[in-house]
Amino acid sequence: VLYNFKLTKTEIKINISGISSLNIDPIITFTTEQVESIAITPLSNNTMVIAWCDEVSDDATFEVFYTNGTNLTAPIDVDTAVGACDYTGISVSAFNSSAFVISWYDSTDSDATFSTYWSNGTIIAGPIDVDTAVGVSYSVSVSALTSNSFVIGWFDDVDADITFAVYYTNGTIIKSATDADTAAGVSKAVSVSALTSDSFVIGWYNYVNDYITFAVYY
Repeated sequence: VLYNFKLTKTEIKINISGISSLNIDPIITFTTEQVESIAITPLSNNTMVIAWCDEVSDDATFEVFYTNGTNLTAPIDVDTAVGACDYTGISVSAFNSSAFVISWYDSTDSDATFSTYWSNGTIIAGPIDVDTAVGVSYSVSVSALTSNSFVIGWFDDVDADITFAVYYTNGTIIKSATDADTAAGVSKAVSVSALTSDSFVIGWYNYVNDYITFAVYY
């Protein structure tokens, strides 16, 4: 079942009345390059993974930090030639306190790609291309389902599709590429999130109908 709706400014307004300011302390500068896409996921209550796309060096990169600003790893490039970055071109999600998945859009090769890593920066699997002909996609999203499985969603500009697939942490496919929408137009916006260990929601922008759309899968 698909659910279509249009958002208005009123509907997406967040009320933070009574809060004078929202600060992240300490303020950390983790790269001096031009960043156009960023994603973050907690690993535990005091560790996190920050991932970004570096427009200057054309890198997709992550770094693991403690919440006090101490880094557990140096910056690690998952792809050193991603080409042009955009704001939804990278995504990261934790399996548990010691492992995570990172996905990104590679405009140089027109790929939607992922890798899985241990929190110390050691690779588990990947890079694995889930789609090698996405065109000008600019959008990819991942969400862990369990400690050893995840869903990845992406926009396929070549076919104007919103697509997802499910994988194990080791890169073995569970559910092959499945289209949630075959006529999304020039969408360039998709997001996935686990509901339970065996269900998830995928949301996207349908450019043709000018809808924000989502579907739940089991």
